[in-house]
Amino acid sequence: MTVTDLYSRYSTFTQILLDRLRAKGYPKAVDQPVAIDLQPTQFGDLHSNAYFSSIIFLERTLELHPFDLAVNAWAIQVLTGQNQKTRGIRVITPEKKVYDLRCKSVALAASGLETPRILLNPGIPLRAFGHYLTNHSIINGNGEISSEEFTEILGMIYILVPQTWYRPFQLQIFGSYYSYQYRSKPRKNEWEGNALITLGKVQSQYEKPDVSGSNQT
Repeated sequence: MTVTDLYSRYSTFTQILLDRLRAKGYPKAVDQPVAIDLQPTQFGDLHSNAYFSSIIFLERTLELHPFDLAVNAWAIQVLTGQNQKTRGIRVITPEKKVYDLRCKSVALAASGLETPRILLNPGIPLRAFGHYLTNHSIINGNGEISSEEFTEILGMIYILVPQTWYRPFQLQIFGSYYSYQYRSKPRKNEWEGNALITLGKVQSQYEKPDVSGSNQT
């Protein structure tokens, strides 16, 4: 995935903010690792797309073995036969047409909520399905930063403050030219929309939490 922490290493915005965070009690603040290809195209090896995408895996797999790719197909059910043996996957299109795709085995990777939903539909009798549901718990915040305190070459903001045993959540800060990789970069005094994201751990439980009525949080 070409994950690297060099993407913002020489960004003035990021490095000055890192110094301030470390001086104010966040010594573990670092350049945020990101899946991006910083290697230039050379010697016939093409590196034209900087950002990593899972579709790259499909392209590399196609060079090893042919396969069929179903697009605009939303998986809704694992198909099973005798003795609950898998025989395929049922999908639905945006036009509400249903198709059965036959295969010998199925690997589900549809997130912590969609995967059990798909497994529940065929009625496979496993006690854990529909329980121990876990997903990211995220809080977002936005703020403004004045560029007048920084040098002319700003760069982007891309910072990670990892979680610790006494602070069981991580912080991600990004903004400035972060979303201007393929467009002209405007120069302005106030940068709005700089995001602060916190991600915490959610403890898995057999029974899903009650979020209705007075217990809603």
